[in-house]
Amino acid sequence: MKTRISFALALILILTAGSCQKIKDALTVKVDTEFTVDLPVVIGGEPLKSSGMYPFSVSETLDLENNETIQTYKDRIRGYELTGVTGTISGLESGFSLTLATAQLTISSPDFTTQVWNFTNLVITNGTSITFDNEGDKWGTVNDMLFEGNEITLTFSGSSNVPTLTYLLRLLIEVAVEAGILG
Repeated sequence: MKTRISFALALILILTAGSCQKIKDALTVKVDTEFTVDLPVVIGGEPLKSSGMYPFSVSETLDLENNETIQTYKDRIRGYELTGVTGTISGLESGFSLTLATAQLTISSPDFTTQVWNFTNLVITNGTSITFDNEGDKWGTVNDMLFEGNEITLTFSGSSNVPTLTYLLRLLIEVAVEAGILG
């Protein structure tokens, strides 16, 4: 008899715990959104002594406050899942190609390991698309940065043999936001 009561109580606990998760899942919504960050690149200055290449570096802050989806679910967000990070080059003359001897995109936030994408001899033209992959679960760390809500800085830097030039790298960061419907 004692065994039956213990079994019944255990069964009730298991079913109740499972039901709570099912209810929580039913009250969760996943919404796709995106962030666009413009990085205006200016190549110039003195060449690097080590290579003779001309350096560039530009940083911008990712602004979560201007994203309508984030504002709609602000106090109910349970997580982020990056689904894509790409960059598109614009502002170069048609037919002109530029080789970046080195190029690096970093995404950083206090209390997190900076995520880095490196490129060597990257040839770009107007309209070139650059994909920043998820190797080593870099996106997972960026997901955590977004969830923490601290300032996130994106920096694009590198060097080229062209002494002076300006162009734009527009980053598109695609994200699925998981939020509670009720809180």
